[in-house]
Amino acid sequence: MSRLSSEQQPVTEESHSPRSSTATSTSTPTPKPISTTTSTSTGTSTTGTVSASASAPATTTTTSTTTCTSSSSSVSFVAHASGTPSVNLDPLKPIFKSMTVASLGAGAADNSMRREMEKRGKLAVMPRPVGDDRVIKSVDIPETRALESGLLFCGEGDKPALGLLRNHLAKEGRLEKTAALKLIAMGTELLATEPNMLSIEAPVVICGDIHGQFYDLMTFMELAGSPSSNKFLFLGDYVDRGDFSTEVVFYLIALKINFPDSVFLLRGNHESRLMCEYMTFCVECEHKYDPEVYSAFAKLFDNLPLAALLTGNLHGPSLCMHGGLGPKINTLDDIRRISRFSEPPQEGPLCDIIWSDPVNEWDPSDPDFEDLTLEEWQKITFYENVPRHTSYFFGRAAIEPFLQRNGLACIIRGHQVQDLGYMQHFFGVTERALPMVYTVFSAPNYCDQYGNMGALMRYTSTHIGLEQFQSVPHPYNLPDFIDCFTYSLPFMLEQIVMILQKLVIQMRDMGPDLSPEEQAADDDLRMKCQKLFAASQRQRAKVDVIKRAVASYTQKMSQFKRVLQLDMANEAAPRPVRITKKPSLKRNSSAVF
Repeated sequence: MSRLSSEQQPVTEESHSPRSSTATSTSTPTPKPISTTTSTSTGTSTTGTVSASASAPATTTTTSTTTCTSSSSSVSFVAHASGTPSVNLDPLKPIFKSMTVASLGAGAADNSMRREMEKRGKLAVMPRPVGDDRVIKSVDIPETRALESGLLFCGEGDKPALGLLRNHLAKEGRLEKTAALKLIAMGTELLATEPNMLSIEAPVVICGDIHGQFYDLMTFMELAGSPSSNKFLFLGDYVDRGDFSTEVVFYLIALKINFPDSVFLLRGNHESRLMCEYMTFCVECEHKYDPEVYSAFAKLFDNLPLAALLTGNLHGPSLCMHGGLGPKINTLDDIRRISRFSEPPQEGPLCDIIWSDPVNEWDPSDPDFEDLTLEEWQKITFYENVPRHTSYFFGRAAIEPFLQRNGLACIIRGHQVQDLGYMQHFFGVTERALPMVYTVFSAPNYCDQYGNMGALMRYTSTHIGLEQFQSVPHPYNLPDFIDCFTYSLPFMLEQIVMILQKLVIQMRDMGPDLSPEEQAADDDLRMKCQKLFAASQRQRAKVDVIKRAVASYTQKMSQFKRVLQLDMANEAAPRPVRITKKPSLKRNSSAVF
């Protein structure tokens, strides 16, 4: 690769300068303002205005920064709005072109280059056909060529070429099976050497749940900066729900391999066989690759660390994990002693650290607190997490002693979708400099339905900053990644049956007179059809009544709350017997939004 021209060299991570998260310049046309409201650790509210426009160029970024200062801390909030992430896809063309036989001349130098590339196995990529008969030419052609090992592992020290991989995945390209397995194996070997609890010195950028939203991950990386100059901590839940989970994991593994001391990955509850087979990741792997690749991913998930201890902040250390606390997690050593290299069980510390949730903030109008006083709510330690079907809710009486016992300032977690992209859990204590718990969620417009913001956290030596960003457009896939013909078969068969019914009725009317026996049978069949039609109408009427009742019940709710309520079943831990055909928000055409 060293003999290629400079314009043909693979794109590296450093070659893309990140967008500044504090830029304040605005470009034309005049964007439509979006207002976001945030609150500081002292409880005061501040409003910032973000400018966004659907017609703005893809590279246009506008942010507004508001810094809220208390006597002991400074917490900044930056709102970010953008269109399609400005991923430069053009460098992919000369790279692939330079690897084709047709692009290599017959000269002595070119023949020498060709022999060198053949020796390194880099002539497997074929040129794209010239013809383009697509109806909508503004949509980029998906990359149909698999990225093979010789091209992927051409970085320094045979590491993955980040720029090439990112651009290839952004064009919906896939990896050759041997390349995919090699990349996963390298990531598994590296993760296996790390302890249950990582130690990370500030500053660090923290990312919450991603859930297969690869194109939003690209926005996140542009906003946060390059791993060459920033540390990154990902809190888990990289897969399921979104249609680009394999792309997310491949890219994060490549980041980890290239920057082992700057990129850190934790395990979430979706990084398990139970969730992957109940949700969408297993189906996605088998559609894009095969069961062997899925098994390699599952093994990689078993090696992910469980927590991270952040140090260097003036308020003291902070503990990061995906879920939260459990009754058997009393000290940091309890986390260090967990045997993590296995499928998470349905109970115990390994289950709790990836599944538990903090109790909701006190609200007298909340039905969950109907029979509880404020004093009783503040005394909650743990109680069963019924919506999740596993683990616990933990309250102030559990989290406050845990922080004091271990000398921690706060806990930073993911696991729960948030309308603003983040949540600060004070547990009724307003005199603290920081909330006891932060929740960070980095999948904006979750499941393409929630309409929520995404957020990231900047954890530095002097403050904790929260930045918001919006979702970007992405390619669409049909449910379970089926093709258009298979998807249309039920509708086609329904129309064919209707045509045949009309033909039979018409032929019967034009035929000879029926005998008494045939006429009786025909009348009996007609009566049965009428009864079936009447039953169908009654069932449809019942469905309409339910729809109207749901619409009336949820009409005062925001879109986020309506979707959260309708989608609650998919956020719970499945029992093994339920892993057959599961409900999906994407398939729920009767949902009222």
